[in-house]
Amino acid sequence: MLIYTRSASAATYTVAQDGSGDFTTIQAGVDTAYAGDSLYIRKGSYTEEVSISNSGTSSNPIIIKAYPGEEVNIRGDLPDPDFDNPHQPTRGSIPSSEWSSLVTISGNWIVFDGFIVSNSSGDGIATTGDHITLRDNKSQYNWRSGIRMISGSGVIIQNNEVYYSSRVSERLVGTCCWSSAISISRGGVKDVIVRRNVVHEHWGIGINAYEANQDGEGEILFEDNIVWNVSHSHYYMGNCYNATYQRNISYNTPDSIFYYQKEVGGSRRFGDSFNYTDEVVDSTNLKAKNAKVINNLFWRGNTGFYFYNQTSEAESGLNDLTFANNTIIDPLSYAFIIYAGAHSDSLIANNIIVSNHPITGSGVGDPGITFSHNLWTVAPPSDVRSENPNDDIIGDPHISRTGSITGGELAAEWFKLTSSSPAIDRGIPLPEVFDDYFRSIRDTNPDIGAHEYSGTQPSTTPLPTNTPKPTVTNTPTTTPPQCTRSNGDANGDGRAALYDYAVWANYFAPFVRNYGGPTVGDFNCDNYVDLTDYASWAYYFTPI
Repeated sequence: MLIYTRSASAATYTVAQDGSGDFTTIQAGVDTAYAGDSLYIRKGSYTEEVSISNSGTSSNPIIIKAYPGEEVNIRGDLPDPDFDNPHQPTRGSIPSSEWSSLVTISGNWIVFDGFIVSNSSGDGIATTGDHITLRDNKSQYNWRSGIRMISGSGVIIQNNEVYYSSRVSERLVGTCCWSSAISISRGGVKDVIVRRNVVHEHWGIGINAYEANQDGEGEILFEDNIVWNVSHSHYYMGNCYNATYQRNISYNTPDSIFYYQKEVGGSRRFGDSFNYTDEVVDSTNLKAKNAKVINNLFWRGNTGFYFYNQTSEAESGLNDLTFANNTIIDPLSYAFIIYAGAHSDSLIANNIIVSNHPITGSGVGDPGITFSHNLWTVAPPSDVRSENPNDDIIGDPHISRTGSITGGELAAEWFKLTSSSPAIDRGIPLPEVFDDYFRSIRDTNPDIGAHEYSGTQPSTTPLPTNTPKPTVTNTPTTTPPQCTRSNGDANGDGRAALYDYAVWANYFAPFVRNYGGPTVGDFNCDNYVDLTDYASWAYYFTPI
């Protein structure tokens, strides 16, 4: 359990249904908690809506946490699923509107930690404040989204599980499934980290970024998430600017019942691995731009990568996209579907594509999209080949495919290259991709796909990777950074940005000395990674 710096007046409160604590309802407790306070909830099932509107500060957040080792379920009145006979349930009244949430966090500097949020007749958890951390929660059986960020910035959504939500679409035919397990959308949303979450057996979209960073500033980082058996897109990016997707896994198991069917007796459509789209936009909305999709593992999506365009406005299309070093295995239709648009400055390179149907769509062959150094099991059309066709590989990539493929058990090692793979040493060096899915450093002749077969592990705990770093060259180094980062710039790219916050958060452990370990994140060089270092980063922070 993290220990934060406290003010002298900070208090610790307890909620217990049996009357042994300070309060018997969660709402009474959160109404009393202010900056620096901690509120612990004892075990039990709490049927109540919770609205958290008080705010903490950067040095004294409000911590709302399930009591360690005890199960706390905040629940609405939607009935539990009938797993033997999936069907859309009758919506309840907690909350009263399906567009409301069981837990709403509108305050700033809040940590919400360790809860089960379930059976909501609307969303599970929704946030509208700034600097909120949602971690180690489980959101399940909800009518609509499991976790939804409606507005705000500086939010971390980490180590959560969303299961069997979007029940508004449960087993429906002809009505689709737009509610997301985790949604980052609209309202000026920016500077968000979505990390190490698991989404599974969900009746809608998996992880969704829609109309985020509308002002062209800020960053969105999705990394190390796992999505499996989802009926619509597993990862969806629409009208979103400056998003990085890295080291994520997506798959549908052969026995999945989570699919969309347009009509009775019609074909079943399982979720796509990755959707990138420009939906209908107006003067207030950005088009999708500047996405990095790197080192991801995709298996049995309906498609591996699907771009579609709902608007004819200028600049709508694939713009400044880098789709690189991903491994796409056995998509159920096509590996790529790309429709026409105002495509520009986009690169699809170093990917492994195991599919008998490599690519289709009216945008295939657009000069704004460059294909380079990909491995295809079946030769694609000539207009999506490398400039030098010998730079492509047509053949079997010799993927490991060892281990369980049961839902929840498929491991990243299943996607690894074997020693006989023709993908080894055949990629093109890219500054955006200096390591692989397993955080091994890529050499000067990188491998195609998400796994660098001969990659070397850094000598210290590896850095989180992120958007392109101008100082990165094609000659990697494992030398630990020196402690000269007083301006909040952890990666040495000349600015303090969201990436540097991610570094700080990755190592943040107040009052624990590094003892010669990694110095990144320790901006004042005192051998601690603590809130003083956060303050250094925040002082210099400038979004893109």
